[in-house]
Amino acid sequence: MTSAKTSVWRMQHLLFVLFLATATILCRAQTITGSVRGVITDPSGAVIPGATVTAKNVETGVSSSTVTNSTGLYSIQFLQIGRYTIEVKAKGFGEEHSSPFQLEIDQQATINVPMHMEGSSTQVSVNFDTAPILNTENASLGVTIDQTAISNMPLNGRSFVAATVAVPGSIHSGGNTNEQPAINGNRQQGNSMLLDGMDIYDNINNAGVQSPTANSQPQGALYVPNSDALQEIRVITSNAPAEFGNVSGGQIVAVTKSGTNQFHGNAFFQLENYQMNANTFANKFTSGTATALTPYTQTFFGGTFGGPIKKDKLFFFVDYQGFRYHQSGTAFAGVAPAAFRTGDLSLIPTQLYDSQNGGKPFPKNQIPILNPVAQFLFANPSAYPLPNSPATDGIAQNNYLGLSNSFNRNNQGDIKIDWKASARDNVSGRFTMSRAINGTLGTPVPVSFPNGASPTAYTSFVVSEVHTFSTNAVNELRAGFGRNQQISGLPTDPSGLFGTSGNSRVGINLPQNGYEGFSQQVFNPPSGGYDISNIGSYDTPQDFTENTYFYGDNFTLQHGHHLMKMGVQLLRYQQNYSYSGNAGVLGQIQYEGYFTGLTSAPGVTGSPGDPFADFLLNHVDTQTANSQTGRFGQRQWRDGAFFQDDWKVLPNLTINLGVRYDYSQPIYEVHNQMTNVNLATGALEAAGQDGNSRALYNPTYDQLLPRLGFAYSPSARTVVRGGYGISSYFEGMGVGLRLTQNPPYQEEYQSRAVIPTIADPAGTPLNVGQGLSTNLAATGTYNAWNPSIRPSWNQEFSLTMEYQISNNSSFQIGYVGQTAQHLAIPRMANQLTAPNTPAPFANSLGQNVVVKLTDTEGMMNYNAFQAVFRKRTSNGLDFTANYTYSKAMTNAGQGYNGLYGTNGQYYQQDAYNLRPEYGPSPLDATHNVSGSLVYELPFGRGHRFGQNMNRITDLVVGGWKISGLASAFSGNPLTITSNANYTSLVNSADARANHLRSLHVTQRSLHNWFGTDPSAVPCIATPDNGLCAYSQESATAFGSASPGSERGPGFENIDLSGFKAFHITTSQSLEFRADAFNAFNFASYSNPDTGVNDPNFGQITSTRSNPRTLQLALNYRF
Repeated sequence: MTSAKTSVWRMQHLLFVLFLATATILCRAQTITGSVRGVITDPSGAVIPGATVTAKNVETGVSSSTVTNSTGLYSIQFLQIGRYTIEVKAKGFGEEHSSPFQLEIDQQATINVPMHMEGSSTQVSVNFDTAPILNTENASLGVTIDQTAISNMPLNGRSFVAATVAVPGSIHSGGNTNEQPAINGNRQQGNSMLLDGMDIYDNINNAGVQSPTANSQPQGALYVPNSDALQEIRVITSNAPAEFGNVSGGQIVAVTKSGTNQFHGNAFFQLENYQMNANTFANKFTSGTATALTPYTQTFFGGTFGGPIKKDKLFFFVDYQGFRYHQSGTAFAGVAPAAFRTGDLSLIPTQLYDSQNGGKPFPKNQIPILNPVAQFLFANPSAYPLPNSPATDGIAQNNYLGLSNSFNRNNQGDIKIDWKASARDNVSGRFTMSRAINGTLGTPVPVSFPNGASPTAYTSFVVSEVHTFSTNAVNELRAGFGRNQQISGLPTDPSGLFGTSGNSRVGINLPQNGYEGFSQQVFNPPSGGYDISNIGSYDTPQDFTENTYFYGDNFTLQHGHHLMKMGVQLLRYQQNYSYSGNAGVLGQIQYEGYFTGLTSAPGVTGSPGDPFADFLLNHVDTQTANSQTGRFGQRQWRDGAFFQDDWKVLPNLTINLGVRYDYSQPIYEVHNQMTNVNLATGALEAAGQDGNSRALYNPTYDQLLPRLGFAYSPSARTVVRGGYGISSYFEGMGVGLRLTQNPPYQEEYQSRAVIPTIADPAGTPLNVGQGLSTNLAATGTYNAWNPSIRPSWNQEFSLTMEYQISNNSSFQIGYVGQTAQHLAIPRMANQLTAPNTPAPFANSLGQNVVVKLTDTEGMMNYNAFQAVFRKRTSNGLDFTANYTYSKAMTNAGQGYNGLYGTNGQYYQQDAYNLRPEYGPSPLDATHNVSGSLVYELPFGRGHRFGQNMNRITDLVVGGWKISGLASAFSGNPLTITSNANYTSLVNSADARANHLRSLHVTQRSLHNWFGTDPSAVPCIATPDNGLCAYSQESATAFGSASPGSERGPGFENIDLSGFKAFHITTSQSLEFRADAFNAFNFASYSNPDTGVNDPNFGQITSTRSNPRTLQLALNYRF
């Protein structure tokens, strides 16, 4: 049966490919080039058929020609971006020439040429609406960042991702940490990234490489090119043409530089040192005692070189970038004070209680030490040293200063060749290689078991060929391959005390699996409590090799008033990996403080307890570990075909009619190493057996996606554009939720204590010696995918008006909207329908198992007013400013990286009811302002002031330049959470508080973000005192607080650069540069604690932005 189904699928796929091939040759369909089109007319305004129009690249000398059709229209497609001139020749008319203009990615530059009679203006250079700043051809919205801006912007980590802060509707949740953007209310993982048409986005893992800077977040890109090697970046934010697919967020398209007829290049060196940087908010203010920054040094170095191999014919461009980061010195950790090691916890300001002895208080917080892990560590101070520094929180935070050593190295480069093979053929190819390694060689506390070296390697190539069949028919073929390899998560034992038998040495009854160290002891105090660092390692070794193949084609046909494009794309994803699972192969043992607290009850004010006290008493809340059984190989095709007709109905009206068909093959494993939970019976179904498909979920064939738009110019300086389109995207979900992570191929065991509640004040703790039962029915965790899971369905719509202020500046306002259905969400599928009832899968899997269901029942909507002012480079100034007023709503906040405040939630409160989950998106920001600036000061030789000054004076006065990136947005939503009462009784995952009345915020501060009004004090001992806005979840129902009911602090950041160029000759210069990231050292605060049971409810103790960081650089250009 399996073989037959596989054969049927292969035949369906083959037929699909053959169908697409009837329209075009196989290739990548998404455009990284530009085009020029227009109308040629005589002095009376009549059209001129048969005129020869030539577009010539100023820097390479490469020309492309066409002939106007019977309607006087011409179109020159697939032009490499760069500076061009237009030449027009027609019998009986003089030759006309344009001034040079810049052609951008995916731009359709409209150049209408009025001809003059022969002899009246022959060989006259004219400006006929050259490269208009207005887009009068389609409804697409987006931003183009040219070479001038890229090379001059202060890009943290030299990453092009940093430039996306200056995109309308873009939010960076990580502040200035280089995290990828969330665009127009979309999830960050819904973006797409192309480099020279090559897919460089991690579509499978929803992750990506880390920028090599010390303070960075995953960016989603598998490769971050040298910024000096980039020619242009285009970010399409809404209503992309039909050729763009496999995306639900922003389409980020980057193109590398090419060689020209002149040799050119640069060599650079950048230095960052901790001594030039501002201290962090946490180091300076949260403890009352300033703590020094950890010493580190970071350098970038490299260069570019390009030029002709054969003039006007064959060109090369190469680049190299090296990166070195080394942190060597001392770092702080929190260890147990000497008194704690004798059971004396009197330093803790709250009373501790013995839940196993009727809730009696421990006198003076003196408790016995019963945990064998604690006994071993306290007896071996060489492995777990005593404090040697004052605690910054008065108890344990940063009370031990020890040696720390980490590193990060990277070497990367590109080679690009461009060849004018014939008058009809242009060929371009790029090869890329990157080799990186990072790791931690030493940590302050030896029992942290740092990871050793973790290598990453990326290799790719892409080749394209443009062939001109005739003056009205052009084809672009592109194919490529990329491979990303990562190995990480291998802990080391620098003390030598534990080796591969650590668990048995300290009395933990969990499997060792051949790895060094022992299971991690996790202390989860109420937010704002004192800080003792976790001990041990949960060890998540992983080894990934991801291959991306793509093939496709663009074919363009000009017929009358119609410019038609059609094409296909075939993407093949291969992922070979071994992964220990999120719990790790050594596992985690968690202490929450439940068993030394006092549960609130009517008339009784509770106490949160203390996790380290639970640790000493050997009262465990949760134990989790994975087994690892080998490697997996998952595969997927993502195919697409499109047709687009840009119809010039009138000289000032273009209608865009497009349609796209996408197909995302269900992800399967090459050896059928997957199982799924049958949601009807609870049975575990094996891939490729008993009539089951290899993917264990159903394919989706209905992804027919229309694209409609128009561009209307009521006057020469105004354009009104509108559009509607649908796109689809299948989220990779990440490896942790894959069906390969199920028994018998991968098993996760979890034991949970019965925590104290109002109904059961004692509960039943676990202990480190009892181990995990290998009976999956008692302790197992399963992943399940709904068989009806499907790609998201994203509808985009916009209506904008843009006014051209001058030839190089414009102002645009408009409405931008989007809705999405079928967003991926996680659910706890074994949640009880009511307390003390059988679990849904009790008979087949067990009453207490965890079933993590991946479903696609999420939705979102986004509505925004956006305003954009843009000024292209002129008189040394390039400037963009954006403002967005928006509202983003969703019932699937869990897909936005759990950003609902300090106590962010990953699962729904009630897996059976998504209606209460609807609220503001975690990244919703009502007001959002951003912009970029590059300004060459008008002083010195060749400038407005001092044009003829001597070289000595020019050396001092001339060559100065400044640039900047700015971003500011209002606060993101906060969700008010609670300790689990009713939630724990039904085995649900996350609890929210009860929302009783509006919160009245008065005298807001960092210590009291929700103010000092009585409504800001949650009700804990009583359900409702008539004043509080929120109370803890009751024992009889889920909390009533909706997601995003409050707002956190806003964000603001300005990055600045200053330059001084010293001109050696007319073609050579040495540039000194200083970059200041967060130049004014704004403290953009993180969200406050949102747990009503926490003692620090409403307090802010950290920032989301990095402090001011300075970077110095030298750059030699020629």
